[in-house]
Amino acid sequence: MRKILSVALLSALTLLSCGKSDTPEQMLADAGIELDSHDYDSARAILDRLMADSTAMNSMNVKQLVTAAQLYTTIALAENNQSSETDEASAARCLTCARDIDPDSVDSYVNALEAEAAHHLRTISSVSAYLGLNRDSIITNEEPDSVM
Repeated sequence: MRKILSVALLSALTLLSCGKSDTPEQMLADAGIELDSHDYDSARAILDRLMADSTAMNSMNVKQLVTAAQLYTTIALAENNQSSETDEASAARCLTCARDIDPDSVDSYVNALEAEAAHHLRTISSVSAYLGLNRDSIITNEEPDSVM
């Protein structure tokens, strides 16, 4: 009877430990492992779960956000990807959040990547930054000076 109780208790503890939420760092590592295995759907599912968790998302640092963006762009560039625009939008969201924390660090992390990955992230970041501009700051209602 004690043996059965011990096994039941051990099983319950195992289930509880499996149910704990992963840290952003662990989830990013898991997504990277899935990408290395060319399992893009599983990698995307892990990243999407991370991005949907507002507590985890708000706890991420710049390096983690840039890493998430890089993973999303790797998925976006994969062959036969039918949702590359969604993946690039997710990468842009990560980069925007990272830039809100520390723009200089984002540039530093992106510049440390291999050339192709860095180029793609810079492009996404530029478009994302442009779309995030306050339109009132670039549109003026001033009349042009007349030429006499």
